[in-house]
Amino acid sequence: MIRSDISKLTTGLWLAIAACSPSLHAQEPGPAPLELPSLTEELSEPGLAPSFSLEAVESASEPVAATGGEQVRASRWKVSPHLHLEATYDDNIFIRATGKVADFVFTAAPGLAIGYWDYEEEMEGYLERDRSAALLDKGEGSFFVLDYTAILLDFARTQSQDAFNQDARFDIRWRAEKLTVRASSHFESKSETDINIGGRLRRTAVATEVSADYQFSPKTSLSVGFENVIEDRDNFVRTSEWRNETSLDYQLTPLTQVGVGGALGRLEVEGQPDRVFERVLARLDYESTAKLGLAARGGLEFRQTDSAFGDSVTPVFDIKLRYAPAEGTLITLDGYRRKKPSITQPDEDYTATGVGLHCERSVRTGLRLSIDGGYEHTAYDTPAGRAPRDDDFFYARVGLLYNFAHWGNIGISYEYRQKDSTQPSASFENNRITFQVSLIY
Repeated sequence: MIRSDISKLTTGLWLAIAACSPSLHAQEPGPAPLELPSLTEELSEPGLAPSFSLEAVESASEPVAATGGEQVRASRWKVSPHLHLEATYDDNIFIRATGKVADFVFTAAPGLAIGYWDYEEEMEGYLERDRSAALLDKGEGSFFVLDYTAILLDFARTQSQDAFNQDARFDIRWRAEKLTVRASSHFESKSETDINIGGRLRRTAVATEVSADYQFSPKTSLSVGFENVIEDRDNFVRTSEWRNETSLDYQLTPLTQVGVGGALGRLEVEGQPDRVFERVLARLDYESTAKLGLAARGGLEFRQTDSAFGDSVTPVFDIKLRYAPAEGTLITLDGYRRKKPSITQPDEDYTATGVGLHCERSVRTGLRLSIDGGYEHTAYDTPAGRAPRDDDFFYARVGLLYNFAHWGNIGISYEYRQKDSTQPSASFENNRITFQVSLIY
C-alpha cells in the first residue's frame, strides 16, 4: 500500500512541476519561512481554499530608518480592521455523487485584528498568505496577536444553507536570550463541505497549543509542546486529541539542523474506546539560500486501542520544500502521511497520504498568477464483514490576484475537485469560480 501511494504521489508531482515551469520575467516574491504543520493544520482538509483568504498584500507600515542592520526596539501596537468579499459559482454545493445542486454563494467577512511587537521592523509585511484575512506576521521577537472574523454566507437559491460562521485566533510569544515560550488558540464555527462524508455540515473546533524552546548552546536546543484539538460536527461524533511532542535539535552546519524526538498522545472518540499513540520521529531543516529551503519530519506511529483493530504501526511524515528557480517564481511542495479517526464510522481510523504543490509567478507589478494542485489517497481500517473503503482525491486551482494598493487586492480563481471512492455515495466532482475583494487598514 505504501509503495502504491508513493508511486501515485510521484506521478502527480512531476505533472504539476511541468505545468509550473517559469517563462516570464518579473519581481521575485519573498520567500516565507518553512514550518511543519501543527496539530491544527494536520486536521485541515486538503485542496479546499479557506472560505476567506487574503493573498500577501504589501506592507502598510511606515518605512524604517537604516540602523546598521540592527532592529529598532520600539514596541508597536497595531489595530487592523479588515473586510473580505467573495462571490462564488459552485456547481455542486453539497459535493454529491448524484443530484447535484448548483448555486451562487456570496461571502462577507468583516473582522478586526490587534497586534503588538517588540520591534518596529516586524510591522513590515504583516499578512500571511492562505491565512485569516488579517492574521498578522509574528516576526522574530515577542508578540501578541488577536484576530476575530465574522463570516456571513448567503446562498442565492438554496437559502436553507445561509449561515453565520466565526473564526477567532489568539497567539502570543515571549522571547528571552535562550528561552522562547508560545501559546495559541484557534476557535472555528463554520458551515462547510466535508470530503470524507460527501456533504455539508457545521463543524465547531477549538485548538490550543503551548510550547517552549530552550537554547542550551549555540548549536543545541530542546523543544517541548502540548496541543489539544476538540472537533464537534453536527450529527457526527465528537473527537478530542491530546498530544505532547518533544525534540532535541542540533545545528549540524550553518545551513542544516537535525533533530530527534517523539510524541505521546490520546485520541478520544465519542462512544468508542480511546486510542493511545506514541511516535518516534526524526527531523531535518535545510535552508541554503533565499531560493531553496527544506523542512522534513518522519518516523513511526504506534497506536493501541481496545477496539476490534487492536494495535497498529504506521509510517508518518511531513515534508515542506520551497524552491525559487528564477526571479519572480516560487514553487512550494507539501507531502504528508497521517493517521486520523473516521467521522462516519467512529470505530474506524484511516491513513491519509497526500501531496500538494503551489506555484506562483509575478506577471507584472502587483499582478500574480498562481497554480495549485494535489492528490490524497485515503485507506480505511475496515473491520471484517464491512465493505472496504479507499478514496482518491484530486484538486487543481488557478488564480490571478492584483494588489491595487498596499491596503487591498482583487482576484479571480477557478477550482476543480474530484473524489473517487469505493463507497459510491462519497464520490463527487466539483467546479467553482470565485471572484474576491480583500481590504485591510
